[in-house]
Amino acid sequence: MTTALEAGAARLQERLGAALATEGGLVATPSDVPALVETMAIAADAGLSVLVRGHGLRLDWGNPVATDLVVSTAGLTRVLDYAPDDMVVTAEAGMTLADLNALLATRFQVLPLEVAQPERTTLGGLVAAAPSSLARTGYGEVKDWLIGLSVASPEGALVHGGGKVVKNVAGYDLCKLYAGSLGTLGAIATVTFRVRPSWEATALVSAEVPAANAEEALGALQTTTLMPAVNAVELRDGAVRVTLGFDGFAETVAWQVQEATTRLTTLGGRHLDVRRDADARQARADLARQLHGVPDRGVGVRASVLPADMLGFLDRVRALPDSGAVAAVGLVEHGAWWLRTERSEPAAWLEEVRAIAAALGGHVVLEGRDGWPMEVDSFALDATTRELMGRLQAGLDPHGIMAPGRFRLEGGS
Repeated sequence: MTTALEAGAARLQERLGAALATEGGLVATPSDVPALVETMAIAADAGLSVLVRGHGLRLDWGNPVATDLVVSTAGLTRVLDYAPDDMVVTAEAGMTLADLNALLATRFQVLPLEVAQPERTTLGGLVAAAPSSLARTGYGEVKDWLIGLSVASPEGALVHGGGKVVKNVAGYDLCKLYAGSLGTLGAIATVTFRVRPSWEATALVSAEVPAANAEEALGALQTTTLMPAVNAVELRDGAVRVTLGFDGFAETVAWQVQEATTRLTTLGGRHLDVRRDADARQARADLARQLHGVPDRGVGVRASVLPADMLGFLDRVRALPDSGAVAAVGLVEHGAWWLRTERSEPAAWLEEVRAIAAALGGHVVLEGRDGWPMEVDSFALDATTRELMGRLQAGLDPHGIMAPGRFRLEGGS
């Protein structure tokens, strides 16, 4: 008797031919958007659960999932429309952020989202995972640049949201709905981004601030006339290191570097480091790698609290019994910490950190499963949030075939 999986594989093999691989699992690689939509239709008809994959950099974000079919976007790498004068570009979901920015650079434009490993970050994955950008202070997040997309729905239809103009307010904002959905609502086929002119110069200024002055320094740097694209803080060997990044015309960047240097020195900053242009870009790329996806050591979490509570939260985490060495990188104006620990019992440590964050009105999630036991829930959503997300997923994926369990640990309450 033929199983649903075998029947679905046979239909996919017939329709996609060499684009289907079965060794080690069922993998479909549609060559264009219509083929992606057809793949989803066949999967839905056969009752196959689906996991969408780009380059796999953030494939382990969220709770573990086991699916019948992996749909790869490796065949969807084309730019469909680029209007430099309008500063709008549309591309297929499998194109990487690095390749898109290489194209935009030929017209002195950029999509200013600074995330780990842009050469392995597909545009579909960028939207689906919505990782925090290092330059979030200056340029916002993925959803702030996404103005349109098309999605192959779990029922095999092509759904469009947004458009190719920046001011588009017709209907529901589906773009923001899919940003951060981790592949649970459909397979992103194409994306449309607004872009911006690239800058003439870039610089990075960092200094170590005494712990006693750290809170004052972070507050002062948020109330100055400086306009940093990057406003980050690191915990290095018990010391707090503040980092500010600037972009723009050379004269403007030079003034801001001088002003930042003066302010940091006044606040007790030491070991001052100023990097420019290529050196600054490399340092920013290295810092972005620490935010997500590329742990230097141990297991990691992302904690979100009010900006005013950032240092107090970190002090309480470091004071936990048997906490071990804690490495931390944060984005100051957004109250976000990326924490890593080498503690031998990370699950118990996570519960303690989550309790500290909850007491401050914040929350903690896992970005990546490396080093975490299977039974640890990546999100630990409250009942109200679970209900709302469940209703949303049921409406867009009524048969529950898209990355089942991604936001809710299987077997959990």
